[in-house]
Amino acid sequence: MNTHRLLAPTLRSASAATLAAGGYIHAQLYVDEYRFFHIIGPLFLLQAGASFALAALLLMGTPPLLLRAAAAGVTLGALAGFAASRTVGVFGFTEHGLQPEPPLGSG
Repeated sequence: MNTHRLLAPTLRSASAATLAAGGYIHAQLYVDEYRFFHIIGPLFLLQAGASFALAALLLMGTPPLLLRAAAAGVTLGALAGFAASRTVGVFGFTEHGLQPEPPLGSG
């Protein structure tokens, strides 16, 4: 049995699942509190929508290189935003710790 024939769909499905999970988390955080934060709220919504769209496109078949790059870009952008929000801040917004929870009274 050809390993590539099993590995490619498995990796594609796993990538789509993790993108969708990240999108769900960002959508939930947007609904819970982040929608009240200028610039940050819409970015959470944009990230959620892009993640869901890319996850669906990945599941449709073997993705072209541009789609793979877009999926990697959305993921790396979310990680970079997370790291920046805990260090230098993003658009004047900072958080502390590993739990995504905005400080009380900010926004």
